[in-house]
Parts: sequence; structure tokens; C-alpha cells
Amino acid sequence: MEKLGGEQQLQLLTRPTRNFEAYDLFLRGQESYKGSTKQDNLMAQEFYRRAIGIDPTFGRAYGAYAVTLVFSYARGWADRPVEDLNRALELARKGVELDQSLPQTFWALGYTHMQRREWDQALATVQQAVTLAPNYADGYGLLALINSRLGRADEAIDLIHKAMKLNPFYTWDYPYNLGRAYYLKGEYETAVRYLRQALERNEVVTYPRLFLAASYVELGRTEDAEWEITQVQLMNPDISGSHLAKARQFRDEAVMRRFLNALRQAGLPE
Repeated sequence: MEKLGGEQQLQLLTRPTRNFEAYDLFLRGQESYKGSTKQDNLMAQEFYRRAIGIDPTFGRAYGAYAVTLVFSYARGWADRPVEDLNRALELARKGVELDQSLPQTFWALGYTHMQRREWDQALATVQQAVTLAPNYADGYGLLALINSRLGRADEAIDLIHKAMKLNPFYTWDYPYNLGRAYYLKGEYETAVRYLRQALERNEVVTYPRLFLAASYVELGRTEDAEWEITQVQLMNPDISGSHLAKARQFRDEAVMRRFLNALRQAGLPE
């Protein structure tokens, strides 16, 4: 996913477990997770659980497992959301404890802190990842997302552009990050452009469509917004305004209300 160079590339490509079967299961989990659907996420969790069962010292598998739980919570799929977030924190901390040589374990812990709205811990932990690997594009991408949630749109834009330069083969979440930052700035036409780029790279992801719908509402393009919400509901029928209010895409209450009100206007159920 990320593009690294020199000694960091050699270090990060070193297999993080000596057990071939555990590593194979980890890779299968990574592939499943990329699908971004509820079923894909459940499959990834199973692969990571099995990898940890075979090699209980496999730090990166703990971190990856934590990320699937956080992702499930953010999409409204978790049957026990509070317990899952607590379990994710436990797993992510264990991953860092077991392997502090890889930035991905710090990334997983930072991502977990972010979703728990532990902002200072999230920023500090992801900063450790990019300090460990200064060319780690996904680290700058996550720093961008955290800054976006904190209302720092310009910082987020600068960080994601840096990530894109480091990894020209970036995934859908990079233009999504840009789109949501421009939404935050009120530059909705630019937001639409980047959010559509994100969906061109992965059409089944939820949040680019939600931000696209909200941007369309702000631009007065109600029918386009309603179409996007229809697509969201087809792919993720569990999503609702009340869940999004809990998941909190923005720390600022006024920005969050504006976002939710736009989605309600586009037809997202409460």
C-alpha cells in the first residue's frame, strides 16, 4: 500500500513473523480488509484471529485486528460497539508492545485512539510512526484525517499532499481525505472532485459517498445528493444519522451538525 525507500523499505518488507502459516493468514486478512464491506471485514477479523492463535507474538496481526474492529464500529456494524472499541485498544496496545520496529503497529494504535476521540494520544502515536519511518505515506494520511476531524483543514490538506507525493500509487482514502478537508473549508466543488476520485478507486466505500452527498446538498444539487444516499443504503443498510452522530467525524459540534443536517436533507434515516 505505502511506498518506502532505502533502509526503511528493507526493514518494512522483512516478514514480521517467523511462522509462514501465520504470515499467510495475515496476508489473506489484508486482502479481505481491502474489500471494505461488512463481510470482508468479518473475514479479515477471522484471518487475523487465526494468525494470532498460531503466533501469539505477531505484533502486526494484533494491530490489524484492532483496525478491523474500529472500522466495523465506524461503519455501524458492531453489535457491541463499546466493547469492540475497548477490545481494539487492548489489541492495538499489545501490537505496539510486541513490535515497535514497524510503523504499522503505531498506525493501528493511533487509528484506534482517533476513533475513541483521544486526540492527543492519536496525534502522538501516529507521529511516532512517521518518526520511525519518515517516508511512511499512510502515516501522513492518518495525521491528515486526525487534523481534519479536529477542524484543521489546511494542515490536513498539506499532510495528504505530502502522502500522495510519497506514494503516487495511493488508495481511495487519500483523495477522500482531501475531499473531506475541502468540505470542511466550504469549498464544495473541489470537495466533490476529490470525493468522486475516491469513488473511482473504490465504489463500495461509505464515507466518500456521505461527504459527497453533503457537498451536493451545500451546492443545491439535491437529486445528486439523494442518489448518493440511496447507494449508501444499498451497500450499508445499517448506516443512520444517529450512528454517525456517535461516530463523530468532527470534534466541532457546529460542523458536525451541519454535516448531519445535510445528510438528513439528502434522505439519510435518523
